[in-house]
Amino acid sequence: MGSYVGRSTWGVSTGPAGVTVGNAVVLSLLRMAPGSGTGCRSPPAALPSGAAGTRLAAACDAVERRLQTAADLLLLTSDARPVSGAGGGPPLPRCRDAAAGRARALYLVARDIAALLQAGAGHADRVTQALAQLGELGVALTESCAEAGYLAAVALPGCAPALQGPVDRYQLCRAAAEVDTGCSILKLYSHSSMPASLLSELCSVTSESAVSLIEACTAAAQRVDHPCTRQLLLQGGRAASAALEAFQASAKLSASSCEDDGSISEHTDGDRNGNLSVGPTTDRGSLPACHLFAESLVAACNSLVVFATQDSSLTGRPARLTEPARDALHDLFSACMSIVSPCVLVCSLVRRLATEGERKRGATRLRVQQCQAVIMKASVQLSQALGVPGYEM
Repeated sequence: MGSYVGRSTWGVSTGPAGVTVGNAVVLSLLRMAPGSGTGCRSPPAALPSGAAGTRLAAACDAVERRLQTAADLLLLTSDARPVSGAGGGPPLPRCRDAAAGRARALYLVARDIAALLQAGAGHADRVTQALAQLGELGVALTESCAEAGYLAAVALPGCAPALQGPVDRYQLCRAAAEVDTGCSILKLYSHSSMPASLLSELCSVTSESAVSLIEACTAAAQRVDHPCTRQLLLQGGRAASAALEAFQASAKLSASSCEDDGSISEHTDGDRNGNLSVGPTTDRGSLPACHLFAESLVAACNSLVVFATQDSSLTGRPARLTEPARDALHDLFSACMSIVSPCVLVCSLVRRLATEGERKRGATRLRVQQCQAVIMKASVQLSQALGVPGYEM
């Protein structure tokens, strides 16, 4: 698991109930003022409002990363472990029903996105909202399938359940990935003026994930018997806390120049969660410092998570499964991946539309409709793998 928390993996912090930490980043992009002049790696040309196109492209990036992270951690692994909170609780029937319902909801959201693309460029904000739903449902579906697969597998003869250690590997890894996602989105705006409200939101979301990671490792240290391991967990948490404080200070510096009628400027303070009280504009010159300390925060969180998850005495042992149980688990995860993959492709297609021009709208809408059809077919396969009777789209 030590190889997970690198720059190549993307953020996820979600649960099946309500708007989540990762989703807050996407929603913050939606709330950016149309006249903010924010840019991204590929300036949007397909939409009449540059800010709307930027929000849409950035939302695509964030949702795609979150979906990929959930799949990497839960579906593309040889370990079978329970997922805390997925499916509304431990009962297998509830997990199955939740997964089937979320698969249907994903189909409907993909259909809505295709319809909005057909309607024209004036619906960029609604597409961004639909993408946020797509990401939330996709991650929740992945969690439900992983939980249902685990519960069904360990119930088979000859299988033994997982033994939980002091560290919840999935929760730690997704928190670290969310820190990386927040910092990566922050760097998307390195060559433009960023609204201070967006900077504050990104700092708050990133800080919340970092704090949850630090607190989880600190709590886990109290349950560790080996003194050196306990000390390293505590010291790693302190290092991440120091990096977080530096990141928040650099973000506060970036947001400290607030202009009213071109003359008023004030400095602001932030709390431990990075909540800043700032005005509508930011100081472009101090953004590079924020980026530098963001990298330090990501590195500190990654180091802490890699250490905490590479030792089986901390993470416990996965379930022991027979070959028939592994085959059944593989079939379920493959069906889930067949739904998540077209969702990722939808994000990529919409981002391409936002960056390549209106001439791509018809082709993009057609491909999104094709993804919608794939989701519908894969949802039926998933229901069969889950054992949900009478499932219809």
